[in-house]
Amino acid sequence: MLRNFKIPEAAWSFFCWVANQSGFTHDIYTVQRIMTLLARHGRTDLVNTLISKIRIEGMRLPFSTIRLIIDFYGISKNADAAMKVFNDDRILCGPISNVNLMLLYSSLLRTLTKCGRNSDALDMLDDMILNGICPDIQTFSGLMLYFSQLGDIKTVQKLFAMIRQSGLEPDAYLFKVLIQGYCKSNKAALAWRLFEDMKNSGLVPDSATKELLVKSLWKEGRRREAAAVEESCEEINKVLPLALQGHEWTVSSADLRRVYNIYSNSFA
Repeated sequence: MLRNFKIPEAAWSFFCWVANQSGFTHDIYTVQRIMTLLARHGRTDLVNTLISKIRIEGMRLPFSTIRLIIDFYGISKNADAAMKVFNDDRILCGPISNVNLMLLYSSLLRTLTKCGRNSDALDMLDDMILNGICPDIQTFSGLMLYFSQLGDIKTVQKLFAMIRQSGLEPDAYLFKVLIQGYCKSNKAALAWRLFEDMKNSGLVPDSATKELLVKSLWKEGRRREAAAVEESCEEINKVLPLALQGHEWTVSSADLRRVYNIYSNSFA
């Protein structure tokens, strides 16, 4: 029933009314449903009320619920509430594996960027690494896209250096995010260097990224580099993909390729 409510106040009234009915007790599933709905609409007061109830009754929240609350606080632009959940309330899940902790950090970083809390996001990234939790490529992609859109090339370069230091291999989608970010910030020379790195890694851009790079190089008077990009793509001797698959924060190119291989082999 709760999923049918669009207005948080109506959902909360119904939730409280049901709780007062004879013989009925909310279970953890109805509690997590109302919590995520309230977080999405920024009702931090009511979320905190429920968290206090959960603590008193000794209930445990699923990890996915804590992560969703942090994600939804990004939608409702409540960075402080998200940080409180991360720092104080994640213990309600019980022990959290390093993989899940990495996902929780990633959700918080995404929420902080949505709220424009740039310095807090970078501080949280440093805290993440100091605690021995390495961000995945998707998290780095999300951060680099965000800061490149702000024109903060210095931070983008710092993040790229962190990827190299952590031993992660940039995928084609990450290169695409970086090249497009540099081009839109009128840094075509840096984008061209990334294109060379991409080519040396055996990766190719999609058609739209290649066209944007060539156009940006021409715009900045770098005709030789523009011609080199065109020649390099011709030497690849295959049609460039229309679009590189992936999504910052959530899905990498490797993830999608792995799923594709599983299902394509099933129908071979």
